[in-house]
Amino acid sequence: MDERFGQAYQVLFDNFQIASEIPFDRGGKGLPLMPAFLRAMINQVDSEFEQGRRHLRADGKYLLLTSFYSMVYMPLMLVGNIPFAELIEAINSDMKDIVSYGGKEQPEGDISGHTLLSAVAVSWPRLRTTKFRLWGDE
Repeated sequence: MDERFGQAYQVLFDNFQIASEIPFDRGGKGLPLMPAFLRAMINQVDSEFEQGRRHLRADGKYLLLTSFYSMVYMPLMLVGNIPFAELIEAINSDMKDIVSYGGKEQPEGDISGHTLLSAVAVSWPRLRTTKFRLWGDE
């Protein structure tokens, strides 16, 4: 990867925030908008991957952050029927599985976003967040 793009993805990952307030009422319940929490989870998964011998590239981290935040976390939090702890545990487990599969697919070097996309397809049947049926019966 061109170093300039790696730096750009790192800046995006480090500074990712919601663009605006979400106008949605969950029956008086607060809506925890926590990209920083998901970012910390990704950094933890990255530091534990192969005991720190290999890492996620910045584009891989950003892919996980934006995908899990926008496609899993926010829709489930807006609907509000999933206990927060269960959701976070499922996301963390899925991140670890995806990174693990990515490591098998790309046996050397740091793990790219492209590799993680392929890893999602391979690990899909075992991902815990699929039980929430965000996308139907897949």
